[in-house]
Amino acid sequence: MFSQLLPLLVLATPLAAPSTHLRAQPDADATPIAETTTPVAIAPVIVMRDDADNGRIYRRHRLHIDTDAFAWRRVASWTDMDSESKRDSFNILGGAPAFGAGAGGPAGNVTFGYGYGVAKRLIVGARVGLGWQRLKDPNGEGHSSMVGYSVVPYLELVFRPGRNFRPYLGARVGLGGASATSSSDGDITTRVSTLGPTVGASVGFHAFVTERVSFDAALAFDYALAYGRSKVSGGPAESKSDFERISRLPNAALVVGISIWLGRDHTRMDRRDDDGV
Repeated sequence: MFSQLLPLLVLATPLAAPSTHLRAQPDADATPIAETTTPVAIAPVIVMRDDADNGRIYRRHRLHIDTDAFAWRRVASWTDMDSESKRDSFNILGGAPAFGAGAGGPAGNVTFGYGYGVAKRLIVGARVGLGWQRLKDPNGEGHSSMVGYSVVPYLELVFRPGRNFRPYLGARVGLGGASATSSSDGDITTRVSTLGPTVGASVGFHAFVTERVSFDAALAFDYALAYGRSKVSGGPAESKSDFERISRLPNAALVVGISIWLGRDHTRMDRRDDDGV
C-alpha cells in the first residue's frame, strides 16, 4: 500500500529541496525513484519611461517666477515726438517697465505666473508683475517711492514634444500701472498714478533639468501706453488732475526664470524590454 502512495507524495511536493540520491524503498521489488526539481526561469521586467513624458506640458500646472536679467527701456511722450522728450535706460535685474514712473523704473521687479498645458504644444496662463523702489534726495531735501504692477494673460506655442529642450513663441496682452509719491522738505507731496494697456511677444525655451523643473529664458519685447493723473497736496499750490495720455513705454529684455510643473503623468506606461520577454 505504501509503495503505491509514494509516487503520489513525490509529485505533490514539487518545491522540495533538489536531491539526486536514491531513497530506500520498503518493497525490494519496487523501482528506485530519483527526486528532482525543475528550475523556473524568471524574465526581467524593465520599467521604461515613454518618450512623450520628456518635457511634457499637456495637462500640467505650471508655476513660475522670472525677472528681466537685462533690459532696455524708453519713456517717451505720447504726443511730443521730439527726441528731447525720450529717456532711455539699461537695467540689470530690473523687471517689467514702470508705467510713467521714469526712465529707470522700479528696482526689484519680479513676475509670478501660472499656466496650464491645454494641449501638447499650447500653454495658457497669466503673469503678475510687482516692483518697488525708494529713492532719497542726496541733498536731504526730500525722497520718493514707487510701486509698479502688471497683470498680463499669456499664450505660448511650445515646439518639440517628447524632448527635454522645448523652444516656444509667446504672446501676451494685459494691464499695468504704477503709483509714485515724492515729497519736498516734508511740506509738498506729489502723487502720480498711471494705468494703461500693454502688449508683448517673446521667443524662448523651457529646458527641463528634471521631470518637473525647467530653466526658462526668452527674448521679450513689450509696448505699453500709459494714462496718468497727479495730485499735489500741502503748501499753497494744491491741485488734482484727471487721467490723460502721458507716455509710451517700449521695453526689450532678456528674461530668465524657473518653472515647476505639477500634474500626474497620464502618458507614463510600463513596458517589457524586448530582450527580456
